[in-house]
Amino acid sequence: MEIHNESLRLKNAAYKLRLPTSNGRETILAFHGTKLECHLSAFGPNGNLCSKSTCSVCSICHNNFKKSLSGSNITFLRFGHGIYFSVHSAKSHDYNYRSDRGGTRCLIACDVTIGRTSPTSDDMQNLQAPPSGYDSVTGVPGRSLNYPETVVYEEDAVLPRFLVFYKSDVRGSY
Repeated sequence: MEIHNESLRLKNAAYKLRLPTSNGRETILAFHGTKLECHLSAFGPNGNLCSKSTCSVCSICHNNFKKSLSGSNITFLRFGHGIYFSVHSAKSHDYNYRSDRGGTRCLIACDVTIGRTSPTSDDMQNLQAPPSGYDSVTGVPGRSLNYPETVVYEEDAVLPRFLVFYKSDVRGSY
């Protein structure tokens, strides 16, 4: 299901223009897994976003991600207080288990402007912003990370684009 939010699109475009051209303005399409508390589904008759503040999926579609909510559903933030994404849907699948509606789950596919990203295989749990000279952090698989994940620390770096509904028998672990 495509997400249309002109206000968020304009904020994202303005964010890209603020990035130094030397850092690049690279954007990736990546997934985010979170809680869906309403009956929104591509498999049913209701295709309208709800207005429940507890429905993370619909709140993000209306108002974008909120860095202040980082870690509200989990206790371990490998790269500090930022907004987490992965180009691998399996990684994001682990975080949307609260969205399971009779085997149907939802992921949010987003354009994530990463600019100049700092690759690391080290945990950096105290980050509030990317390291100096960088716009994002990308966790490299190895050691304790199975899938790559990218973290941005600016809400406007993200543009929610699609809701991806799918059937799953696999339960996430977080």
